[in-house]
Amino acid sequence: MLAAACTAVPARHVGNGETEGQEPLAGSDLFSYDPAARALRIGELVPDRELRDEEGRVLRLSLLRDRVVVLTFFAAADTDGLDREILARFGQIERALNPALASDVMLVALLVDASAGAPALLRSYATMAARTDVRWTFARASPHVTAALVAAFGVVIWESPDGAVEHTFNTVIIDRSGRLVDQFPGLDTWSAMDVVAAASLAAGH
Repeated sequence: MLAAACTAVPARHVGNGETEGQEPLAGSDLFSYDPAARALRIGELVPDRELRDEEGRVLRLSLLRDRVVVLTFFAAADTDGLDREILARFGQIERALNPALASDVMLVALLVDASAGAPALLRSYATMAARTDVRWTFARASPHVTAALVAAFGVVIWESPDGAVEHTFNTVIIDRSGRLVDQFPGLDTWSAMDVVAAASLAAGH
């Protein structure tokens, strides 16, 4: 299982200074800067965007309205081990869901540095995750859509000197009506059980 294979790394606080000096790259949709963009507030409707799952199937957020969605972001480069940590945390969330709640929750891990090899990469992650009854999808999107989603959820992305995509973290809860109802920024201020409790409340359990 992915969660078992990923050695948890010490969580660190993601402060505002983490991205100081990091400038969006010109000419790239992924790193484009929109001065009108702002993070969603709790209770606001999440924009409907088109994603692709690990099998290449279209996955629109509006099609997931029958479930509470737990969405997080990860990068394949994983230069500091924190992306393994967030996926391991998702494994903990999956195992902590009771059967009744599991049928009402969908976990979505969105790859922020999608490339031509992304479909095969997502399938490998899905295989390693050894998912159970919980619907856990590894997804990707176009650079433009990815940029819009990270902005909507207050995630900052930048390119490191060696060309790897780096990012801050935010795990969000979207209710059945498609509204943002809770969020868990960073990695060191929340546990899997905190997310399970928020998902349970959103699902009306």
